[in-house]
Amino acid sequence: MSLGKYDVIIIGAGIGGLVCGALLAKKGLRVLILEKNSKPGGYCSSFKRDDFIFDACVHSISGCGENGILSEILKEIGIKDRIKFYSIDPYDKVIFPDISISIPQDIEEYIQKLCGMFPEESVAICDYFKELAAIFRNMVEIPFRAKDFLKVDVPKIFKYRNQTFKDILDRCFRNQKLKKILGSQWGYAGLSPSYVSALYMTIVLMSYHIEGAFYPEGGVQVLPDSISKRFLEFGGELRVNSLVEKIIVKDNGVSGIGLQDKEEISADIIVSNADAKVTLLQLIKNDNVFSKRYLQMIRTMKETPSAFCVYLGVDMDLKGRELGKCNYWIHDNCDYDIYYRYIMSGGEIDGRGGIFVSVPSLKDPRVFSTGKHIVSLVSLTSYYNDWDKIKDRVADILIKKASQLFPGLVGYIIKKEIATPKTLQRFTLSPEGAMYGFASTPEQFLMYRPKNKSPLERLYLVGQSTYYGGGGVLGAALSGYFTSKMIINSLN
Repeated sequence: MSLGKYDVIIIGAGIGGLVCGALLAKKGLRVLILEKNSKPGGYCSSFKRDDFIFDACVHSISGCGENGILSEILKEIGIKDRIKFYSIDPYDKVIFPDISISIPQDIEEYIQKLCGMFPEESVAICDYFKELAAIFRNMVEIPFRAKDFLKVDVPKIFKYRNQTFKDILDRCFRNQKLKKILGSQWGYAGLSPSYVSALYMTIVLMSYHIEGAFYPEGGVQVLPDSISKRFLEFGGELRVNSLVEKIIVKDNGVSGIGLQDKEEISADIIVSNADAKVTLLQLIKNDNVFSKRYLQMIRTMKETPSAFCVYLGVDMDLKGRELGKCNYWIHDNCDYDIYYRYIMSGGEIDGRGGIFVSVPSLKDPRVFSTGKHIVSLVSLTSYYNDWDKIKDRVADILIKKASQLFPGLVGYIIKKEIATPKTLQRFTLSPEGAMYGFASTPEQFLMYRPKNKSPLERLYLVGQSTYYGGGGVLGAALSGYFTSKMIINSLN
């Protein structure tokens, strides 16, 4: 059976695919989105266990303020007023054995804090944040607000395109403790300071300072659900539980897709929000449609680590423990680069590398006012085949670490769920459950990533492994936004 011909078929209902689909449907194009899971969102989704609703992988979202970039995208889609966002400020707190610091959204406030702690570095701290703000404008703000985002002048990109974040820190500062603090949120990128692109890490950090940090009322599933609903109102079609098995190629271009149940659906344009390697090396069955050089580039691209996640439902009054809405990074005095190399070589989580802690029930005041709360624990890790044998032991390590924030935590746990890299791979089909797709090293970022318009006619790519992608909700949304503009321009 065939549903007939569509203008555009989008593979995957992650944020990139949903944004792209909604904006294309708004223009009157006949758009079909196919999602392998039972609901949209990808990593930006939630799941329910008993009385608890757990957010899968997203714990805060940038750009949702009045003039934020994500807000402007949601306004263009027509759903900004349908979602209530709570500001998270301070948005992070970093805890070391000998020092801790809360990180506010306001850059000037953060600068004053750091200058008070490291007065000998005051001038350097001010210059550092001024430069990061300029990089952010070049990377995100200017292209987004330009009439022709493909022709903007962005000198900071060329200046820093081959540098790591550690290069910036070492050039700006001498104090090792200060550099330790400024590099402490490297888990947001999935790469330690010596490996992550200076440009990408700047986007990650400055998006929260310039664009703000927020949490949607009702949990992160509200965002993809709201975009999906608007997409349907525009006349789009969304099919869940629909796994795409192949992209059909005809006459040097795409002509449709084939589903796992052997149904084939035709379309003029295909947009894939699936992992780029999955799209280009598995869904397209014919290697001859791409050059050997292009295929070699895709095959050799390296992914970020995956993650080990523990979701806890606790019968514990956390509001009385002087905890804020912020996320927490609990670190040992372990060298970030040494630990990164350890996990990438297959080292088992042992607590040395620290953990990320989020308490969404403190961010959304409507949730669990009875005293029950949600605690999410995350640690980056590699993919092993024997996770089922060790996952309970690793979960206990993370829970023990989190007990620094919540003394006696283990005695209050009434629900526990664990997601290993195998879980993330099964859910998203991302190779080995990569948390952020292709690693955003200087060698694999921006112009060194797959372009959103692929070499194959009428095939486009969106998501975190693409040129306008990168990790996080804002990056995914921007990839969908820019790709929709490319498609609309190509049809005019």
